[in-house]
Amino acid sequence: MSNKLKNIREKKITKTELTAEEQVLDDLFYDLYRNRGRVYKVNFFRGIFFGLGTFLGGTVIVAIVVFILTWLSSLLPHNVTLIDWLLSVLRKG
Repeated sequence: MSNKLKNIREKKITKTELTAEEQVLDDLFYDLYRNRGRVYKVNFFRGIFFGLGTFLGGTVIVAIVVFILTWLSSLLPHNVTLIDWLLSVLRKG
């Protein structure tokens, strides 16, 4: 690692010695996440909640589709065979 990056990490270089891009990167990353353990913890919980939200969202969408198909099969008796087939495929899963 270069000395300049090492000094940035250790905060030995003052803000006036950094270029504009380095200042933006420094402000975005190092000011928010000085502790690596906190970064790992935040990303872990973010992943857990992302997975949980994806699972619950998919479950709700499938439930709505099954509800609509069941409702349509009661309204349209001549299309019952197609809708019943779709419902049986969704229930097998």
